[in-house]
Amino acid sequence: MAATMSRWLLFRSASKQERDRRQLALQDASVVRLRELLSSSEGSIAAKQLVQGGELKNASEMVSDLYLRRWLIARNWDVPHTYSCILKHAAWRVRMMPNGYMDESQIQSIADKKVLVQGLDIFGRPLGIVLVRKHLTKNSTPRELMMHTCYAFEALVALADREKNPGSRVAAMFDLTDAGLANLDFAGLRLVLDTLTSHYVEVLDVMIMYNPPLVFWGLWNSFKVLLPEATRNKVIMVDPADIKQLQDIVPQEVLPVEYGGKAKLLPVDEAVRAFKLPPYPHVPELMSGPSSSNGVDAVADIASDADDVADEAASSKGVSSAQVSGISESAVLAAVQA
Repeated sequence: MAATMSRWLLFRSASKQERDRRQLALQDASVVRLRELLSSSEGSIAAKQLVQGGELKNASEMVSDLYLRRWLIARNWDVPHTYSCILKHAAWRVRMMPNGYMDESQIQSIADKKVLVQGLDIFGRPLGIVLVRKHLTKNSTPRELMMHTCYAFEALVALADREKNPGSRVAAMFDLTDAGLANLDFAGLRLVLDTLTSHYVEVLDVMIMYNPPLVFWGLWNSFKVLLPEATRNKVIMVDPADIKQLQDIVPQEVLPVEYGGKAKLLPVDEAVRAFKLPPYPHVPELMSGPSSSNGVDAVADIASDADDVADEAASSKGVSSAQVSGISESAVLAAVQA
């Protein structure tokens, strides 16, 4: 009996190794196929757009294994779909950042100091924090929210430790302390996540919801079913009583005092200057000179791109993007009545 069990375990192990080998071979073939597709004239245009938009330093980076695998993983190894998404992303990138960086002077909400960039955790991931209580849904527009999101993630990605964290993954925390109904913008959160899914693929490594109030849960339970499973799995809830979870992975000199560390809160525009992150060194020029209209003129198209992604993701789950914005009304009423 023992011998039979041993042979069965060996067979099972060998079968798994064979499946893994075949899976790796298929993935390698997908990378080769995608690289071939991107060698087209359309691919060459996309590479130039990504360089002009500041994402890549040279065109050859677009066909590197790291870049291609990141996109393929995000698109479930569907080569034609990944190819199409890269082309759309490249066109978006050059519209959004025609000079290779975000124009800080066009993002009014930076003055709210609600987005922070603190430094690196022990895994080399930049820690971004959003102070939700400083966000007012009624004062937020899709254009402003998308531009602020891109501005912050450009800085976060640039800050990553490429040796510890070659994929430039980011840890994002939403501090919900003292947040009320006026601050809980789930349609805005969906826009942020769609922007990351479409244009900062495989960058968000973990999303921490810190100190969520009671009213948050009714909204969240209605909202999370609209998210892809991969995104839901990145979300963790942290109560102030469990702050050690943060302290274990974020050095004291990086973690703000408010969360048990020793650092001061560092708004993203101050971090840009302190760490010399994009759009530095263009910040003084943008602050003092005339604003370029190129980025603003393109935002309607950019928001439309995000809406298309939201519709595509939602339709696969049998829901419409209109249901997302409806959460803020129906779920709030249900939470209040409860």
